[in-house]
Amino acid sequence: DKYTVDVAPPRYSNTENPYYQFHVSSYRQLIDLSALNNSRFIHTTGQSGNVLSPHYDDFIKRHQAVEYLPMSFGRDHVDGDVLIMQPK
Repeated sequence: DKYTVDVAPPRYSNTENPYYQFHVSSYRQLIDLSALNNSRFIHTTGQSGNVLSPHYDDFIKRHQAVEYLPMSFGRDHVDGDVLIMQPK
């Protein structure tokens, strides 16, 4: 909507819709500071920035439908394998 705060230049010359944005952010996140595990995110393209990756565009349909993905904080939310890197 035209009243949502966003980091993009508005076009004030458009008197009917002065906050219209031509450029938009590619990554969005909603952080719930009272319950971090309720936080959500979405990216316009996908998990990878590499055009040749099969995961380059796997978030496009979610982004168009405004379907955010959950952000997990803490070890209790990790499923599967975990890689631990330790310096020598």
